[in-house]
Amino acid sequence: MKKVFAGCLVFALILCGCTSTKSFVKNPSRLRQINRVAVLPFVCNKQEFGYNIAESLSANLLATRLTILERSQLQLLLDEQNLTIDGIVRGDQSFVGKLHGVDALIMGSATASRGFAGLAYGGNIDYVSNCTARIVDVRTGEVLVAASFSSEGASTMSGVTTATEVGEKLAKKLASEL
Repeated sequence: MKKVFAGCLVFALILCGCTSTKSFVKNPSRLRQINRVAVLPFVCNKQEFGYNIAESLSANLLATRLTILERSQLQLLLDEQNLTIDGIVRGDQSFVGKLHGVDALIMGSATASRGFAGLAYGGNIDYVSNCTARIVDVRTGEVLVAASFSSEGASTMSGVTTATEVGEKLAKKLASEL
């Protein structure tokens, strides 16, 4: 009986995949001063995953004390300074000290992988295997807090590796640090 239970437990863990979310806060006092943020699309080898993570992160951060700047409003701020979202996402630091009306940018990167999720899920699926989010102070360019998500493989039972759910998990982790 114990062997059957142990076998079922191991099988369940394999099916569910192993995931972890962790964070690191560098400057807690400055982080408490952050009120208005803009969430940029995440850089990802599967572009729609990057947009989905950012959208989910934005939606889930609305429950925090932060004010989330709508992407169209961010675009107006960027246009005023001749900046582009693509440039910032790709590492251009020219935004530092120039974006008035927003205290921080939330940006990140993700990796989409392909794995076997079982025949009930259509065989192979694309999933988010790794993702990192950073809250960056627009005055200094300093990373105030970083959170990461990683998955051991395609999740077949809980579906925790979709881009939307990764955004939700990262939002919870970032919110716990605010």
